[in-house]
Amino acid sequence: MKRILFGQSSFLLATLFFLLTACQKEKTQSFDSQPNGTVSSNRPQAIARSNDLVVQTFTRAWPGNSPRQYRFVYASNGSLDSIVVTGTPNYVYRVFYKGSHLDSVILVQNNRTVSTVRDFQYQGNLITGFHYFDRINNFPFPWTYSIGYDNQKRTSVIERSYLNNLQYRKEFLYNANDNIISSNGAIYTYDDELNPLHLVPDLFAIMFE
Repeated sequence: MKRILFGQSSFLLATLFFLLTACQKEKTQSFDSQPNGTVSSNRPQAIARSNDLVVQTFTRAWPGNSPRQYRFVYASNGSLDSIVVTGTPNYVYRVFYKGSHLDSVILVQNNRTVSTVRDFQYQGNLITGFHYFDRINNFPFPWTYSIGYDNQKRTSVIERSYLNNLQYRKEFLYNANDNIISSNGAIYTYDDELNPLHLVPDLFAIMFE
């Protein structure tokens, strides 16, 4: 079975942070784009409300590859149940909660567990760490991720370790509009369009690969 990894998970985790922010809301429910943005200063609640915009699908397309669609499935209480991905390949993120906090995320492909994210640590409603388990290569110990925040509750640093050995560290700098302007030497610019992915709480930890 082919792994669905597009690169190092740590790189993808940091990239997802840039995709998951927006402060605007509009009354539409499907998106076909690659929105960009920054880390939100506030974490929305995991339970959706009937008057809020709810993301149903989005499609990612890039040159030389077939489009990949992500369909969001919600439980009766409004929390995210799973994300069904169709394209090449097909796979599913299954999401489990304790109250409004994430408990674990299991990635399933061809009826086989590819990876598990669990042991979430919180400070209030902010995720400060979790463990990632590779179920295909059967590494005996998890990778540990730690997330730090500044005094405005914006993500300031992400670290990845294995057996207490630091392997990766990414820091974030913001402007007055709460946009990330640089990270480890990379420079970012923005438009003023809606980023619908921000409406799904903690998506950076759910869509991990």
